Amino acid sequence: MAESLSVRRHRLIYQILRPAVRLYLRHAFNFVPPPLIEDEAPFLVVCNHVTDLGMLYFDCSFRTPMYFIASEHTMRAGFASKLLDWCFAPIVRKKATVAAATALEAKRRVKDGHSIGLFGEGERSSDGVNRPVIDSTGSLARMLNCRLYTMRLHGGYFSSPRWGKGIRRGQLTLELVNTYEPQTLRAMKGEEITAILNRDIYVDAYADNEETPIAFYGKKPAEGIEHALLACPRCGALNSINSQGNHFGCHCGMNGRYDEFGLLHGIGFSFSTITQWSAWAAEHIAALPETEENTILCHDEDQVLREIFPDHTAKITDTGTLILTRDVLSVGSTRLPLDKMETIDIIGHGFLLVNMRDGR
Repeated sequence: MAESLSVRRHRLIYQILRPAVRLYLRHAFNFVPPPLIEDEAPFLVVCNHVTDLGMLYFDCSFRTPMYFIASEHTMRAGFASKLLDWCFAPIVRKKATVAAATALEAKRRVKDGHSIGLFGEGERSSDGVNRPVIDSTGSLARMLNCRLYTMRLHGGYFSSPRWGKGIRRGQLTLELVNTYEPQTLRAMKGEEITAILNRDIYVDAYADNEETPIAFYGKKPAEGIEHALLACPRCGALNSINSQGNHFGCHCGMNGRYDEFGLLHGIGFSFSTITQWSAWAAEHIAALPETEENTILCHDEDQVLREIFPDHTAKITDTGTLILTRDVLSVGSTRLPLDKMETIDIIGHGFLLVNMRDGR
């Protein structure tokens, strides 16, 4: 089958950009790529999700270009999104899901002889440890009926933490973990493949750095850490931590420092890693006493609520104070019942994304 003009364009752009991207990643992040993998399309590559630049690391490791499954929010950046679509034509999905339409589009591209890249968890790690792979990923890998590569990106969490600002230069490596032939995948159930993916792409950033210590240097490395440290262990307050430079603290007197190895030091807490702190905070929040129906758990003034439409445009539907109670999240006069939500997540810094069960 003759390649279309768009496919030839994507292939040419890939061939032109890959040497420059490899050079950039080596210089900016001290990225050490694996030996270039030579394989004919189609194939599927699944890797852990720890940085927004993950697709660039993929592209530096395979000679054959890939089409990536990307979150819907990447298509809401105006001209930049149009350029991304023109150059690389990503397969768009709702965040943290692999919906039927996404799977069918991936199947179509594999049938046309193209390779697919995706990040199994669908969401970046916020504490240094992988989130579980999306349940339907194993079934997708089986349905695509092509060779499967599993990979781990090491060092990505500390170089560009989800909660942080800017980049930190240390060292990143991409590891090829396993290769699975299509006949092997056909003999397995979707949930069995998902379990394999959870095993193969699992990375504990702190365990990695304990085994082989690597320093990651950057400007103001602690700023934004309050997006990960959700509660203060000294006073128990939620949303009370602030950060500046390489320090963070709470009004109760708890204060700490984030060092170049990602470790925490200070008074008012006993945790040395964000993973430990996050695990405690989850237990602390779960153990909070039941509140009355209209008790305000937290609020934030001057917020804007936008509804996202299928063409990736967004329209302001309400403004005002964001209020969370036991049962409802509201902005202005718009009420979003928690039991009607399908997923809820943070994009970047300060953008809350809610997918409702009715499709909104």
